[in-house]
Amino acid sequence: MDSFHRNLLLFFFTTHIPITLFIDSQAVFASPLPALRDVLRWYCSSFKDNLMASPPVWFKSIVTFELLFQLPFFFYALRGLLRRDNTIRIPCIVYGAHTATTLVPIIGHFLSDSALSFSERGSLILMYSPYFFIPLGLAAYMSLRTEPFDVKKRR
Repeated sequence: MDSFHRNLLLFFFTTHIPITLFIDSQAVFASPLPALRDVLRWYCSSFKDNLMASPPVWFKSIVTFELLFQLPFFFYALRGLLRRDNTIRIPCIVYGAHTATTLVPIIGHFLSDSALSFSERGSLILMYSPYFFIPLGLAAYMSLRTEPFDVKKRR
């Protein structure tokens, strides 16, 4: 894995941890911190994200899975990326395929929501799209390589 893609993934997982803990988790649990509730309210009203404003059960189940399984994986992936550890290959494939799959109904919801204008749909899809394309790309990359990190370069 070249340094650009490795750094992109390090950035992705590092930034995904606070987003998951402080923003996404509010789809399932109300934040005890008023400032975080205010950030979510601002985001929902600014971007018209009705999934986060009033999450349906199917969306809550996706976020619950994110909290229970993806959040711990973020730390595991960071450790593996930092160490250039080839053992993260299969877990990355599973994570990437699962995450990209969960984004399909979310993006589909935005595309079919008649309450949103064309530009509001576009903004939401653009905001969610890295959480589709980066995991999908990670799954594809790891699927095509038996050793994603060149052991010789580590030494």
